[in-house]
Amino acid sequence: MGTAYLADVLPEGTRCVLKTMGAALVKPDAMHKVFVSYAKSTSRVTNANVLQTLDAGIDRASGRPWFTMDLLRGEDLVSRVARKGALPLSEVRFLLAALAEVLREAHEHGLVHYDLAPENIHLAPGHPFMLKVRELTISRFVSEALAAQGEIVGTAIWMPPEQFDLGRRLTPAANAWSLALLGFYAATGRPYWTRESDAPLPSKELLREILASPIIAASQRAKALGCASALPPWFDEWFDRCLVREPHKRLTSAGAARAMVAEDGARRDQAATGDDVDDQATTLQLPHRSRIKGSRSVPLGILAEAQGRPAATAPTRSPARLATVDPRESKSRGGGRWWKVAALFAAAAFLLWALRDHLPKPAGAGSAAESDQSERQPPSPSALTRSESFAPAKASPPASGSAGLNAATPAEATARTFGTGDSPGGSADYDLSAALKVLNGVYYGNCAVPSAGKLAITFAPNGRVKRVAVLRGDYDAATTECITARFGSARMSPFRGGDQSVTAEIVATH
Repeated sequence: MGTAYLADVLPEGTRCVLKTMGAALVKPDAMHKVFVSYAKSTSRVTNANVLQTLDAGIDRASGRPWFTMDLLRGEDLVSRVARKGALPLSEVRFLLAALAEVLREAHEHGLVHYDLAPENIHLAPGHPFMLKVRELTISRFVSEALAAQGEIVGTAIWMPPEQFDLGRRLTPAANAWSLALLGFYAATGRPYWTRESDAPLPSKELLREILASPIIAASQRAKALGCASALPPWFDEWFDRCLVREPHKRLTSAGAARAMVAEDGARRDQAATGDDVDDQATTLQLPHRSRIKGSRSVPLGILAEAQGRPAATAPTRSPARLATVDPRESKSRGGGRWWKVAALFAAAAFLLWALRDHLPKPAGAGSAAESDQSERQPPSPSALTRSESFAPAKASPPASGSAGLNAATPAEATARTFGTGDSPGGSADYDLSAALKVLNGVYYGNCAVPSAGKLAITFAPNGRVKRVAVLRGDYDAATTECITARFGSARMSPFRGGDQSVTAEIVATH
């Protein structure tokens, strides 16, 4: 989600970490102050196990947000497990208690971690280790900013079910779900979900397992994964209280989760019967891969298929400020007037939508793109994933020594051109996030796509698709025609200037 630098602080000569992020996260400019507020709000939590933001701002030259943190020594939880295997149960209890205490204090200040994953749990050298929780507040800003652009961001195997609802605000119960999965991972060296893989994107089967499949006891899953011994009874009881799909049925707070872990530790100290599970008994042989390569993006098309229903693709509101635990703050001055204005706009938009078929057609109606759009499809989103903007390509020979698909340009790829008519462009600048939102709403589930691929979609200034090129993908003629027709029907608001192109990775639908 950004680039990290090792920075020398002058004139003191100390070192810190400087992280920069994409400028699109703080577009429009009103988001600048919001980002800084989110980044610096780590100061609310005084717990020593939280990695504090030292400073934050927006770079004037590039418009990119940045923040600085202390330089940490050690490794994250993923690296520790990859290097040493599953942690002893004594360390698992210590880890869970420390994490639960951090989250308890954060929740008291209205802060919820939106990316509680092993990569954000830093372990310092030594025994017992010290830990730091990273990205406590930045994770929420990134999640809400991208939700406003119609994208769900996060690593699926650690996300609670409610986080798969686009733009939904998380409660402290969300962290209880992730905490249970982290505890299982630390104790066994393996993620709880059996469909987890090294694939760059979460599969439909994995999402179904997370959202619908029966949740079995932690000790049963550990045994199925090959652990030398089942997890102790206290872990099963704690795990079952946290890993419940309905948020209101989980442990209501991290403090309650910490209390259960601490209670078990007290029982162990008092009993000392020798019947307890050995601290090393859960260790198992790790798979050959060294790290979990979870996706940072959840394709809306795959999510819709996994849920068996269309998924919402409309962007949500950009985050205005941090939420607090005080419900009185939800009441703001003038709220009644704004709700009335919003209702009027919504009614007008609905009326225009209802009359869309009776409005005059733009110039160029009847083109291939227009006829393709008339073939109505269910409002299910596509499986579009990462996209980026690039300048319209001009025909030019590839660089010397380059070969294969990496050297391909839109001018050299299999392409289909659509008529866009003579309609003029709009008065606003081209908006990349709006283009991505439109493309994420394209339904191509009826196209038999056997493998992942990459497309280049060129928009004309009138907002219609002018060209769709297949840059990568082992597709036959029928599949190519189907995909290009679906994306050729996309529409966005007119913009000023020349043609604009977007590259997009798509996933298989077979």
